[in-house]
Amino acid sequence: MNTLEVMTNLNKVIPYFQAIFSADSHTIIGYEVLARIETDDGIESLGPFFHDPTIPMEFSLEVDAFIHEKALEVILNKKEDVLLFLNVNANYVMIDNGEGLLTRLLTFRERGLMLSKIVIELTEHNVNGDMLMVATLCQKIKALGVKIAIDDVGVGASNLDRIGMLEPDILKVDIHALKSNQQTTSYDGVLYSLSLLARKIGAELLFEGIENSDQFYYSWSRNARYYQGYFFSKPQGILIEKTSLKNDLRKISIIL
Repeated sequence: MNTLEVMTNLNKVIPYFQAIFSADSHTIIGYEVLARIETDDGIESLGPFFHDPTIPMEFSLEVDAFIHEKALEVILNKKEDVLLFLNVNANYVMIDNGEGLLTRLLTFRERGLMLSKIVIELTEHNVNGDMLMVATLCQKIKALGVKIAIDDVGVGASNLDRIGMLEPDILKVDIHALKSNQQTTSYDGVLYSLSLLARKIGAELLFEGIENSDQFYYSWSRNARYYQGYFFSKPQGILIEKTSLKNDLRKISIIL
């Protein structure tokens, strides 16, 4: 769908949820929110919409806010203690110093949502502005009890010092993207550096993009605490039960 079709059909924009699993409990600890839209041809991803540099910033922010609110409504009514990962473009939210995002979070807190259930997911190497301003926003967010995750760590122009400035709670490593962007000889070195950084700043490692048992084994051997990918669960329009794959994951873990 083109931009106009998306903006005139916001009522058809819906959140999909991809489960994130814990190595400790073998249960789902959270869900990443992914934007989808209902079309005559079925459900389509809005990923291309958000990654299109020709899309006006105001449009992206509007769709972002819309999908976030829908997802927050779902988690508000979820009694279980699970996390909701919301993707945020730091370059866009910094236009108003993050006030729109903070207001949205505070509004849901007033309605009874525990903000400790929320994880704001940023991509550090895409930040074009002042990192100190982004770090200040992260501090405000964390002061509310919200967690910070840095996405695509180790891919592109990731800078470990800049990541440290943001004091994230979770480092997300896309194992497929990282391997595609690194020479074989440096791949393990990058992951080792990320492991050291996580330990230094007290962050947990989350390996995403896991599509097969070999990638799961590799992630497991690198002491990742959380896992995400099609190997476990595809994005769905509902929150699948926390324990739905517990037995399967326990069996796999024993084999590993």
